[in-house]
Amino acid sequence: LHWHLSGSLTAQGETGAALAELEKYLAFGPAAVEPYERFAELHRKLGRADDLPAAVARLAQANPRNPAPKWVAAAVAMP
Repeated sequence: LHWHLSGSLTAQGETGAALAELEKYLAFGPAAVEPYERFAELHRKLGRADDLPAAVARLAQANPRNPAPKWVAAAVAMP
């Protein structure tokens, strides 16, 4: 539900609310890469790109057996 709400809110331009719903979904530790990519996209849209590497790294640390947030963390850490 939170994943779909995040997508709908993103489409409506409600970026802050979309990120809040997405963070609820990410608490479940999804295995797919797309939620973490959307997380990065929403952070950028909100002007939080400077905090993005640390935010994605926290998600990766919270779910150490899941490679998806680690891949996104490595991608956002690249210049």
